[in-house]
Amino acid sequence: PSSLGWVVGARHSKQNQIWILTRNLHVKNSMRIQLALIAFVCLVSALQVAAMPPEHEINVLRDFIVSVPSLQGISQWFTPGFPPESICTPNGWESITCGENDTIIGITFRYAQIVGSIPDSIGNLTNLQYFRIDGNRLNGTIPASMATLPLKLFRIEGNLFEPPFPAEILQIPTLEEVALEGNRHLVDPWPTVWSPSIQRLDLAFVGFTGLVRENITAITNLRHLNLGYNPTSFNRTASDFLFQHPLLEYLHLPTSNFETGPASFCGLPNIRHLNLDDNPFKEYALPDFSCLPHLEEFSAVRSGLV
Repeated sequence: PSSLGWVVGARHSKQNQIWILTRNLHVKNSMRIQLALIAFVCLVSALQVAAMPPEHEINVLRDFIVSVPSLQGISQWFTPGFPPESICTPNGWESITCGENDTIIGITFRYAQIVGSIPDSIGNLTNLQYFRIDGNRLNGTIPASMATLPLKLFRIEGNLFEPPFPAEILQIPTLEEVALEGNRHLVDPWPTVWSPSIQRLDLAFVGFTGLVRENITAITNLRHLNLGYNPTSFNRTASDFLFQHPLLEYLHLPTSNFETGPASFCGLPNIRHLNLDDNPFKEYALPDFSCLPHLEEFSAVRSGLV
């Protein structure tokens, strides 16, 4: 019996040792997890503190507050306690996109009904690639300094901008998408030099004077072209150069005052959508469509075609 009690006691002692070791391991693992969580929180906090653009870019946003005061009523940008240190954090400033090194690469205000003008200092956003402010009531002139930016997207349609328009913007080598549609006060002459990298060009209802020139064919990457509702920008004859874009998929030319159309559409082998609505064609017969294998939609309502 005494030896049996010793054996039982020894077993209990070993079990206690195992339980103590297990508990210690559990405590140590819990501490490790807690320390890891603390380190992660500290890292995120440090990143958020560092997520601030350079001071000269912050100054541009401050200039926006002055030149577009109506932003204060619709945007969380300027609420008290929202410091510039948070601009490039995951929950950062509305309508601002940041890139590498926490520099500002995008500004977007769509259909926000904001009133004011673009500050001249916008040229200091030297990494700006995307500028989209369509559907507002911005006026004044577009700063010429924007022509120095590495823009890929430039959309200002549906505003009230005034001349002079810095046509050099349309020559930016990185430019891919341009929309000036609806800016009827831009009464500058039609641009004569274009960036060949442009893929989408929306110029309907603009106020440009004179005629659209053949140099628009220099936009060799063009996929989408909208020149509609500019009846004074074309001769009575639809110039063949408008139908000589081998990559073009969308061509929109309604209300262009054409009386005679092109001799052929075969210069548009990739066209999918072609619109010639509301042109006063006179005894003009449509050319053959057999050379347009990708055509999905053709529209020429109220055009008197035969």
